[in-house]
Amino acid sequence: MHDTGCRVGTIALCPKCIKFKPSTKHHVYPRRFFNGEGPLLFLCRQCHIGIEKLIPQHTKLERRDYELIAIEFLRGEHAMCFVQQLDLQGL
Repeated sequence: MHDTGCRVGTIALCPKCIKFKPSTKHHVYPRRFFNGEGPLLFLCRQCHIGIEKLIPQHTKLERRDYELIAIEFLRGEHAMCFVQQLDLQGL
């Protein structure tokens, strides 16, 4: 995983809404199923809430499914350049 230089709470450019806001850390693979392993996205609180609404709370998906949720979430706006932060293979 690449170090984006972003830290939780710092003002950063959110890759979804393209606004400078305090950042939150989103685990692409939910911590409840993967113990915090895997790629991260740094999103503003509002966008973090938005992506969480797309993820099933009680059903564990395949890692690739979580990756696709993140990609499609970002793709919804003008943020495809930030998909590289996911450090995904084979895309």
